[in-house]
Amino acid sequence: EKPMMTEIEELHRAACAAGEDTYEDPQTGLTVFTAACHRKRGSCCGMGCRHCPFRGADRAASAEALSRETAPTRWTMVALLNALVVDVARRVFELAVALGAALSGLAALRGTEDVQTTKRSTARA
Repeated sequence: EKPMMTEIEELHRAACAAGEDTYEDPQTGLTVFTAACHRKRGSCCGMGCRHCPFRGADRAASAEALSRETAPTRWTMVALLNALVVDVARRVFELAVALGAALSGLAALRGTEDVQTTKRSTARA
């Protein structure tokens, strides 16, 4: 974990030195805002950003305001994700049932072919 933090700190320093607002996290591939980018914004967004330069009352007030403003949106997203999970689970179940029926039909068909082959072999002998 220590080497990763050193790499992240170096990426952050390099991005700030180059005047970049972001860099890519080497482990996740996600875009990370630099402290310089946060300072340009002027206040904390309350999302717990890695390089947030804001602390104390301003950060707490920003987080509380964000929570009040976006709560319906967050709950809407949770509800949508739950509905998606339920839909995917239902579809997987339906596919499993269909696959089971297809395999049963194939086994039954295969059994019929084996019986017919055995009858032909017996008739020839």
